[in-house]
Amino acid sequence: MVANVVGDTTLSKWIHSHIVLLEEASKPVTPVWGFCFLIQLRVLGGGPFSVNNDGDYRFCRYDTSCEFLDTDEITGEVTLGQSNYLDFETEPEIFCELYVNDNEGNAPSERGLAQLNITVLDVVDSPPVLAVTPGSIEENSPEDAIVGDDILAWDTDIGANIEFFIDLGSSTAQKDGEEVNINNIVDWFKIGDIGKNGQNYTATVKTGPVEIDREIVDTVFLSVVVRDLNTITGSDKDTAIFEITIIDQKDTPPILLPDFSLNVEENSVGGTTIGILQSSDGDVDDSVTFTIDDNSLVYVEKVAENEFWIYLRVNESAEIDREEQDSITVNITVTDSVGLSTWRQYLIAVIDVNDNPPNFNEDVILATFTESDSADKTVKIFEARDQDLNEVLTYSLLDDFEWHEGGPEPQPLTPFLIKTENNVASLILNFNPVGINSGYCNFTIVCQDKDNVHTSTVEGKVFAITIAYQISVLFANDLTDVQSQRSEIESIFSDVYEYECNINSISEETRRSSEAIKAGPETVVIMHFIDEAKNEPVDAEIIIETTNDQEVAQELLERMSARGLHLESVGNNVVDTQGSTNKQVLLLQILLAVVSLVLGSLLLLLLITYFVRTRKLGRQLRVAKATSFGTLSSSLNQTEMTAVPGCNKFAGEGANPMYNVEDTELRNDDNSSTSGDSVLVGVEENPDFREYREPAEESRGTHKSSSDHGSTVRSIDDVSGPSPFEGGSRTNPLMAAHFDDNGGCSE
Repeated sequence: MVANVVGDTTLSKWIHSHIVLLEEASKPVTPVWGFCFLIQLRVLGGGPFSVNNDGDYRFCRYDTSCEFLDTDEITGEVTLGQSNYLDFETEPEIFCELYVNDNEGNAPSERGLAQLNITVLDVVDSPPVLAVTPGSIEENSPEDAIVGDDILAWDTDIGANIEFFIDLGSSTAQKDGEEVNINNIVDWFKIGDIGKNGQNYTATVKTGPVEIDREIVDTVFLSVVVRDLNTITGSDKDTAIFEITIIDQKDTPPILLPDFSLNVEENSVGGTTIGILQSSDGDVDDSVTFTIDDNSLVYVEKVAENEFWIYLRVNESAEIDREEQDSITVNITVTDSVGLSTWRQYLIAVIDVNDNPPNFNEDVILATFTESDSADKTVKIFEARDQDLNEVLTYSLLDDFEWHEGGPEPQPLTPFLIKTENNVASLILNFNPVGINSGYCNFTIVCQDKDNVHTSTVEGKVFAITIAYQISVLFANDLTDVQSQRSEIESIFSDVYEYECNINSISEETRRSSEAIKAGPETVVIMHFIDEAKNEPVDAEIIIETTNDQEVAQELLERMSARGLHLESVGNNVVDTQGSTNKQVLLLQILLAVVSLVLGSLLLLLLITYFVRTRKLGRQLRVAKATSFGTLSSSLNQTEMTAVPGCNKFAGEGANPMYNVEDTELRNDDNSSTSGDSVLVGVEENPDFREYREPAEESRGTHKSSSDHGSTVRSIDDVSGPSPFEGGSRTNPLMAAHFDDNGGCSE
């Protein structure tokens, strides 16, 4: 800038005002103003300044009053300071003074001054600011329901372009104070309407397409972001956490928690606690009630400390018996305050208590031995049953042996022993029975359960028998299959034969080498039967004879087959129901034969009826179908008609009169007197007319002979009949016809 000094040349007179435009956030050392006062002095009068030889004075010492500006003392260049920052939002306009001093003094009167007005231009450099307050929303709210209050934001930049969005990745969710997976709230919320008022902005948070469920999440910390899309420098967004509380709707039914460890001892008294059942309800501050479908054995009672818990207890009048019912099943329902309910089935195991004595299936344990048996032979295997679980049974014999109707002499003190293994008893012969073929011994068998809590007894009876009482039974099964079902086989044979069956031995079948080898295994069972009513063994022949009964054999086979046993023979008799089957087949064949005979008879009767009927109808049909009579040259055929009328109503004595259509008269032909030129030539030859044989006496007294036949027959014209009109005319016997009142032909 060049100043012309006129008059008063003091620098204080040189005051100028300059306007400078700078953008906010301009970089340091940005030039603001550059000047050097080069003053051309035209000395009009004396002054306080020295002048160089050229008469020019240069003032090169500069300064400014603005702290954020740096001024070069020599060049006068003004720049932004290193630590200074222009901000339109805080100071849109700045006023500064620039000074220039002479080289010789700093007196104000020796200082020049310039006014610098800096206008700060706005640029988009300020981030928007968010302000949120906690909100709430009811669960199950429909989509687009508003959540809490509006979100507020403002941006001091004039050219801001604001958007709102939800940052789900920075959001969190909780249930009962515990953080849950954020994926549970996907699409629960969205940004709704956005409003603007100057530099202020508002946005609403709305519910999304997925229904909110408080039973999954009860609190959401939603990260909401506002961003200025036009930001040039600096941060362009702000984030705030929008806390959302989910309000309960009491829409969830309560649930009962499972319990797989419920049990109760049998015979427990009323009020015994079986267990505690727990329920829960996801709804807040809800209450529940409990019901049980069958309280005959157990009932429910609320726990005072927690209304969502219940006691399961034995009913006062209940009698719990594991042997009758080894488990109890109950259905319990829990219902909340709004009527929502669920139910669960619980299984209560009944724990066994040793409260039952062992029991024998038989009233008497029967066994046998033969004189060929040796000591230590097992004569009977049997067992008692105890309904209690995991019982251990032991067997013993009382010293009360008593022989009847024979027995060993002298009698042994302990003729039998008993051995126990796996709850099964084996009765063992304890003496040598040589020479003993009859009699029996009875005694008492004792069975005790674990810890000898319960004891049971049964009578034992052992018979001495001979081989005549033993029967060999053959099974097509493995030895082990038969042995494992020894008691079942005895029971089946006892039921079928109605005698007590006892098995003496079970062994594999041994075949002679000459026998054909059969496929599959075979097992031989030696058994005998005891008649308990008579206290004697049953002869083998009686059993074999009973087996021949088809009903007995059928029942025996069916019951054995039901247990997978294939019975082949009893004694030497093959057990077969083929005879019964054949009998059934024979009965069926007889029934079919009777039915066939009846149907055949009916068919034959129908055929006979058909033949008779069609023969009669055929005869009439042949007569009706006759198309000519006599000959054209016959004097009878005066009308030269070739067609026979529909009936013989014109027949007259000795001829077939013809009806004169023109004269409408009836005429008689009296010319023909023999059948040689018969009116119906050839009709006599028809077998249907052979019944008309000449009788011994003819009312007319006239016999006519046929020239063509050796036998005498009646002429058709000679057959007499009723006269339908005057003139003595007779009808033809082929068809008994006459005129009706209207002149028609009728039979």
